[in-house]
Amino acid sequence: MLRLFDAVWRGIPLPVGRIRNERSMLAIDNLTAFILRIIEKPLQGDTPFLLSDSERPSTEALVRVIADRLGRPANILNVPAGLLRFVGVLGDLVALVGPRIVGIDQIERLTTSLRVDSSRAWRAAGIERPVSLEQGIERTANWYRERARAQRG
Repeated sequence: MLRLFDAVWRGIPLPVGRIRNERSMLAIDNLTAFILRIIEKPLQGDTPFLLSDSERPSTEALVRVIADRLGRPANILNVPAGLLRFVGVLGDLVALVGPRIVGIDQIERLTTSLRVDSSRAWRAAGIERPVSLEQGIERTANWYRERARAQRG
């Protein structure tokens, strides 16, 4: 996430306009609410739970929300995922003789989905997620702007 915030902040063109994936996220406020709830009322059983926010934005949508909350333009390029994968493979080949710039692992992380269904966990805890994706990104953007100001001095 920090790299994504850095890229948006710096105006780096991001080739995510044609990526159709879903990304599960978890706002720290939602994690905290869940933990506090299960401290108050422990969950029954020993089945593990996965947690996430309810929204599953695509990488493109996530970049757009981050840009909006940072007050920056969303500098998005429409590059087909196949071309990105080709660039990743090429990057791996170049890395055999020189520095690694980008590889297929990074491209796969960018283009594939990462979904978590946490509805069972939230039902078991008996609470709703208190913070939306936009609110979580807003809080992160506020932190990021403060961090950027502090680094500039």
